[in-house]
Amino acid sequence: MKKFWKTLLSALIIAISFGAFSTANQVDARVKFTRNADYYKNEPENAKPSVLSTITTINKNGTMIYDADTVKQKDVIAAAAAHWNKAVGINLIMSYQEAHVAKADADVVIEPADLPAGIGGVTGYDGYVYETWQNIIKIANTTLDAASSQKGFVQAVSTTSHEMGHALGLNHDPGALMGTSGAAELANGILPAIPDYNVNAVGAILKDLDQLYPGSTPITIPNMTDGSAYRDAGTTEEILPTDRVAQLVLGVDHLATRNFNGGTVEFSAMKMSIRSGEAKLAPRTHSI
Repeated sequence: MKKFWKTLLSALIIAISFGAFSTANQVDARVKFTRNADYYKNEPENAKPSVLSTITTINKNGTMIYDADTVKQKDVIAAAAAHWNKAVGINLIMSYQEAHVAKADADVVIEPADLPAGIGGVTGYDGYVYETWQNIIKIANTTLDAASSQKGFVQAVSTTSHEMGHALGLNHDPGALMGTSGAAELANGILPAIPDYNVNAVGAILKDLDQLYPGSTPITIPNMTDGSAYRDAGTTEEILPTDRVAQLVLGVDHLATRNFNGGTVEFSAMKMSIRSGEAKLAPRTHSI
């Protein structure tokens, strides 16, 4: 009975995910730059206040395949993937074993790591990153080790879901997944729901998949919602650089700010040079 709560939560989420949605296709790509896509230049109203990244790890078939072989707490990773799959309504994230592809074909590698105190996980690389590289998610050993308790398990699933959001193509926002507004629920051992606007942001990428991968078939997720911008209580027209959720650490004083007017993402004090499929100073996103 000691681990009953954890087994039950994992089993229920995973059963819902893989019992209801379609199977995966073969993968073809890993890191992909989104900067020229229409949805990045002019973010859909129903995706605000999500903050779209210049990179996604969604492959040409509309899935994201992970390799978590070095993580002992695989139930945490599986539950986080299922959390996303339930939210969007398709089998979006899965292990390479579940996708029946080679380990080397995984889009993102998830691994345990010794991270600084207060950092639950990180996604991406410092410095240069190339298209076709496998993306990387590191989850703090302290976060994974704490998953032996009920609240610790929920926190670990939330942290992993957050980092998966970065890999999918989302930066920080004011919400319960990519921001800090779900802290009260987490403190009570409750896994916050993924906000509709985050689902819509990922849905926008999938809907215009052929912009990233010419010849790919666009995917419309069943849980996409229409309507005007979603805004959490306290969300301002512009997320100021002083707001924790806007402080993507790209170097000293290199911050990303979000302006709702016109649906654009404004980057302050950040330089990105891209040539021949190579990006300099690609954001390394941090869990908060």
